[in-house]
Amino acid sequence: MKLFNVRLTRGAAGVAVACLALVTWACSSTVPSPVPTFPPVAATSTPPPVPAATQALVPPIPDGESSSTLGVDVPIAGADHIQEGMAAIDWNSNPPTSGQHYAVWAPAGFYTEVIPDGYLVHNMEHGYVIVYYNCAAVPNCDEFKTGIETAIAAAGTDPNTQTVKVIAVPREEMTNPITYASWGHLYVAETFIPDELIGYIQTYRSNAAYAPEASLP
Repeated sequence: MKLFNVRLTRGAAGVAVACLALVTWACSSTVPSPVPTFPPVAATSTPPPVPAATQALVPPIPDGESSSTLGVDVPIAGADHIQEGMAAIDWNSNPPTSGQHYAVWAPAGFYTEVIPDGYLVHNMEHGYVIVYYNCAAVPNCDEFKTGIETAIAAAGTDPNTQTVKVIAVPREEMTNPITYASWGHLYVAETFIPDELIGYIQTYRSNAAYAPEASLP
């Protein structure tokens, strides 16, 4: 629960009016428990759309590179904050792995509804690994999600913060079943292999060589 925007004003008659706004984030503190949608966006649950200009930007794995390399480095696009709901204009991959993002980030957990990329890019800046999954590309969604949850749990916690620092979230515009993203790195996988996910998490989670704020929770 986040408490903000509390302001006290006093009129001529000495009457105080307190304005209080509460925003509750529905999140999961443990993996693999599923969580509701994060976060509530104004009066609608529809997330801001991914800018059309970035939707086609998916860096392919170069020819001759095996899947054991777990993806490619992506040039850092920046790290500026923008207002929640605004579209970033500097993302250079899809999903983005750096660039403009919101000032708040999402709690770790396994999500069944979309989280706008503006939150998740901030997570990556803190050293999170984001697991994007696409149930439309697999024959059995429930087994697929269970496999992802099991692999995330098997990867353990970040030894520095003692937190999971992994988010799994659906991404239906993908054509492949699963993609792993972290700050400055992206692996577009054509097949879900649990050991690859575990290896990716243990390699890139809180990796200070990539994430500029890897020590933060």
